[in-house]
Amino acid sequence: MSNFNIPTEHTDMQQRRLILALAAGTLLGVTADAPAQTAPANWPQRPIHIAFAGAPGGPAEALTRIIGEEITRQLGQPIVVEPKPGGGTTIAARFVAAAPPDGYTLLLTSIGVVGPTPYLYKNLPYDVVKDFAPIARTTTSPNAVVIGNAVPAKNMAEFVAWTRANPGKVNSGAVGLGTTSHLTGVATFNAAGIKPTNITFKGGPEMLMALMRNDVQVASMDLGGFLPQIQQGTMRAIAVTGPNRVPQLPDVPTLRELGMPQADLHIWWGLVAPAGTPLEIRRKLADVVGAAMNDPKVQARYAATGNVPAFLPLDQFQEFIRAEHARFKPIVEASGYQGEN
Repeated sequence: MSNFNIPTEHTDMQQRRLILALAAGTLLGVTADAPAQTAPANWPQRPIHIAFAGAPGGPAEALTRIIGEEITRQLGQPIVVEPKPGGGTTIAARFVAAAPPDGYTLLLTSIGVVGPTPYLYKNLPYDVVKDFAPIARTTTSPNAVVIGNAVPAKNMAEFVAWTRANPGKVNSGAVGLGTTSHLTGVATFNAAGIKPTNITFKGGPEMLMALMRNDVQVASMDLGGFLPQIQQGTMRAIAVTGPNRVPQLPDVPTLRELGMPQADLHIWWGLVAPAGTPLEIRRKLADVVGAAMNDPKVQARYAATGNVPAFLPLDQFQEFIRAEHARFKPIVEASGYQGEN
């Protein structure tokens, strides 16, 4: 009977969370909580789950574990890391959007979740702006365009010439369809006037194996996913995104230097919670992230993954998410790709 007294925006959120839970295949303990909850004074009292859109053992898991260990160290509760690969980031996002807004289920979100995915997939059961509550941005990372050792090229110009000399024989790898991994490759090859055959993979490790087997000859992904193999000499980077060259690869030019600014899609990562998660909980988590990003030991761990600490507090992260979401609409439309869900 009391439903008639609940504000419409609260009712809409309850209905959306129920739909999300059903779409995720489980109710996940959803009780249709209203957005304005009060945080328990003794939160957290049990393990916190952090989901990410990536395969086990990939770069996203490494980033999740780094920040998860800092949450454990500062708040005293263990972190359960949950890989949710596939669906172009939609599986992980749907899982967290459907979860109870109690601070015990978080998402390591990225530019892929917020930017291209909402425009690539029609009829998503969640809204990336309305159904998630921001916590903080953690890091940024350039994408890299990398070629396998079987390719007889040492730079972008030589790779483009070799591709043109071998029409129909060059495959390009990307993690997911419509992700920054995919769109960086598409934009780079469009700018260069070449058309490798695109092959998508569920996760970075699978794509790396394909590159080393020469099943694909070129691939694009966040630098952290490639960095160990590049440093070991099993593949070669020919370009990176971002305004400047990266310290780990000082001889590799940026796409802007190569005259391809339209392909410059820079990656970022951050934590969000289901909409309605109490502000007190989110601010406590944001404080943890901020302290971690100022710790030289944590900074060194991120640097080893090809990432740079780039903390944004809760309010600024909210505005950043809105801007990134709006920025990607023309980018996805220009790619001509449409996902299936």
